[in-house]
Amino acid sequence: MKTGYIFDFNGTLFWDTDYHDEAWMIFSKKHGLEITKEYLRAKLHGKINREIFKMVLGDKVSDEDVLALSDEKEEIYREIVSSLNGGAHLADGVEQVLNDLKSKDAAMSIATSSPQVNVDFYKDIFQLHRWFPEDRIICDDGSIKGKPAPDLFLLAANRLELPPEDCIVVEDSVIGIQSAQAAGIGKIFLITSGNHLAWDHSDESIQIIKDFTEFST
Repeated sequence: MKTGYIFDFNGTLFWDTDYHDEAWMIFSKKHGLEITKEYLRAKLHGKINREIFKMVLGDKVSDEDVLALSDEKEEIYREIVSSLNGGAHLADGVEQVLNDLKSKDAAMSIATSSPQVNVDFYKDIFQLHRWFPEDRIICDDGSIKGKPAPDLFLLAANRLELPPEDCIVVEDSVIGIQSAQAAGIGKIFLITSGNHLAWDHSDESIQIIKDFTEFST
């Protein structure tokens, strides 16, 4: 039986939680918003931007304003990542895992809540085409429901031409787990270190690992 591997990106393949938090703090201060890191991590991590801004600003904010504000926040984030001393790197062990899966001709996909503009940025700096064809990088293009809805993972499984129960998802957030479970994913690896997540739930379908050095195919 062929197994598909579906990876979340932010906080999973790329440990950038602190960079997003910093961008949100800069953005919030500029716009007079009261958003704490605790609120971000408890309520917003893993969600798509249009849902985040609706939560922060209320349902009455226009779609046009949401798009403009999202672009502004993500530009701040990309500037932070681009200015990292030593450059941006995928999480420890990621390249080895992806190379190993590729050598086994494994079916692999990314399912991320990131907007397309950030995904294009990641493709460039991390050369994601080494492992993932264009049609196997699923992101928030404005046409799909974000996590915890199952849509991202269902679409990723469909692109792999596999039923969700034959797929493994690697995630780092609570709503990502909820999304994978709603999609009927067979097994979930939960990475706790990239998103500073403390997990105390018991579920046989979830294997908790601190990083990719503990990931087994």
